[in-house]
Amino acid sequence: MNSSTHDRCSDQSSCCTPTLYTSAESQALRNLAREHMPIFLARPLGFGTSALLHRTAELFTRGSQIFSSLTLQQLWIEPQRPVLFLDFNQLRLCASDSVPGFFRQRLTAFVRECILEAGLLPDADAALLRLPAADNEIQALFYAVSQLQGHDTVAVIIDHYDAPVLAAFGTELYEPVASAFTDFYFALKDWASQLRFLLVAGNLRFISRRGIGAPDIFRDLTYAPQASALTGFTLNQLTAAFKEPLQKIAYERRMSLKDLFSLIEQQCGNYRCCPEQKEARLHPQLTLQFLGLRPPRPFPLPALMRLLPYCDHSSDLPTQISEHEAQGIYFHEPVSMAYLLIMSGLLTFAPAKYNPSKSLKLMIPNERTKAALQELKLI
Repeated sequence: MNSSTHDRCSDQSSCCTPTLYTSAESQALRNLAREHMPIFLARPLGFGTSALLHRTAELFTRGSQIFSSLTLQQLWIEPQRPVLFLDFNQLRLCASDSVPGFFRQRLTAFVRECILEAGLLPDADAALLRLPAADNEIQALFYAVSQLQGHDTVAVIIDHYDAPVLAAFGTELYEPVASAFTDFYFALKDWASQLRFLLVAGNLRFISRRGIGAPDIFRDLTYAPQASALTGFTLNQLTAAFKEPLQKIAYERRMSLKDLFSLIEQQCGNYRCCPEQKEARLHPQLTLQFLGLRPPRPFPLPALMRLLPYCDHSSDLPTQISEHEAQGIYFHEPVSMAYLLIMSGLLTFAPAKYNPSKSLKLMIPNERTKAALQELKLI
């Protein structure tokens, strides 16, 4: 395996897909870390977003030397710094959350625990006692960290930002959950100017102004061409990471590697995060499951599919999306079917062509997603 062309961290426990850094991925990651404005990124479930966030956290806390990529080591010039990593997929809802104030207390306790685990406060209770009264305890915790750690020092990374709000949507839990997260993100907005790095990621772009509170502070990279290399991977990366398994699979199927690669692209490839993306990418989870390198699972449809009943349904699968529809979704507005299917990984952008109508062409990326659409009775 050629360590100069790709990279995998020695600790694979924090992600379900390989994170490989060729020159393009290393450059994209370096550019991501250079951002001083808060960043937002949305990708379909199973597309490697969690792996990206974990690796970014490891780079900040441990440095690039833990990776084998010489390119990444040369490009990554950030000093080591503390990271607050919040994975809201761990904050599962329960029946007691319907009790007034209960979920807010759970959210506060979760944030407090993550702050202490990151070593950002030696004693949260003692720190809070020394502070003036704040609008909420999370705001006070963030202020305490900023006082102790200083300006431009801490990196904050949030994964599955939309998971609790999506899980609560359409139930009696939505109001208390959305209200608690609105206050959380407004507190984060107040802290953002003191942070060195802030990255928030999930499956939907700004699912609700009540769910994320202040989307205006973020630089949204969801459809940005420069972020297209951050998630998913190419056939070259797949080959570098799994050369021997791929050769074995090709032998067992009595196929050449070239034919196997064509089959992989047909079944799991052709994803574009934006029409301008030059090289389409493979869906990591689907690819590894197709090759038998991960346990078989149903198509990774996240909780956002619960929004399907609220979509503007048409008789045919959408083949295009307007630039306005692509800008995001708010629960108080009709949900665009095309947008929802893009964020679910069931539709992808077709390659860009001259189009004076400003509508973006869509396509079914591969056979596996076509089967998922058929199962959902959308085609």
